Amino acid sequence: AILGRQVVLGLVTGETSLPFFKELIYRHRQEGLSLKNVVTFNTDAYVGVDGSHPASLKSFMQRHLFDHVDIPPESNHFPPVTEDPHELEALATKYETTIKRAGGIDYQVLRLRQNGGLGLHHPGIPTDGRTQQVAIEEVIRERLSAEFGGIGNVPTHSVSLGYKTSAGFAATALG
Repeated sequence: AILGRQVVLGLVTGETSLPFFKELIYRHRQEGLSLKNVVTFNTDAYVGVDGSHPASLKSFMQRHLFDHVDIPPESNHFPPVTEDPHELEALATKYETTIKRAGGIDYQVLRLRQNGGLGLHHPGIPTDGRTQQVAIEEVIRERLSAEFGGIGNVPTHSVSLGYKTSAGFAATALG
């Protein structure tokens, strides 16, 4: 186990994460690194896209990391994907509470976009926000269109870990 105790990782999907995932897989397979004590929290999930959908962010994580290491499936967490705004607020609060109960995020992997956004957040989203629904920019939706079988099938929103939660943990870790 990493550090001999439970470690909480904040993870992000996308091409920029793949080298990190490949390194974890390599160390697990070739060097015997156990990730059994790792708990993960993903930064994003598409609204209305169930985790079993092949283009879901959960499926991405499964294909590129979870299928190849020994992190227990019950230790992997994703933001809620409900389309109901009232239910979303309660589930987003529960997601953040689950992170706090796990001891907070020890290490947060983030993706900085060319427009200055973190993950699916983009400039203009309040930095003091918590987990919330965020509109997916049109350029990102166009990029996702092949995975979803056309632009009309691409979700318009994601639920993303708030800046305060994800970047706050990262800022704390960086000093």
